[in-house]
Amino acid sequence: MTDTPGDGAMSPEAKAALLVMADELELWSSDLLGWLPQSPEPLEAFQRRRAWGEGALVKRLRELPGCHVTVKEDGALVELILGGIRVRSADRLKGACEAWIAEARRRAGAAASSSQSAGVRPVDL
Repeated sequence: MTDTPGDGAMSPEAKAALLVMADELELWSSDLLGWLPQSPEPLEAFQRRRAWGEGALVKRLRELPGCHVTVKEDGALVELILGGIRVRSADRLKGACEAWIAEARRRAGAAASSSQSAGVRPVDL
């Protein structure tokens, strides 16, 4: 599933680093917005705010060594590669972040704190 050593061969330091990055990514992505149909905010205003937030997070992620983020034009399909873990999401950047966090925690042997969104799955490298 990855080009890094398997879970059994992962050093304690590598596991700790994955968990730290998962916690950081969870914090960074917590501000990404989801649309609430009952909101009084016009959809267009929400879409502008969401696009700004996603753009800021993509920029921050791309500054990390070895991180690659691919976002399709409409923003719905995202691929995130970080720390040897590659995920794809049809649930925007937030879904890709959630999938990466869950997979990183799984590989490090920790229970994920959030469930994966629909349309999100880890992929083989």
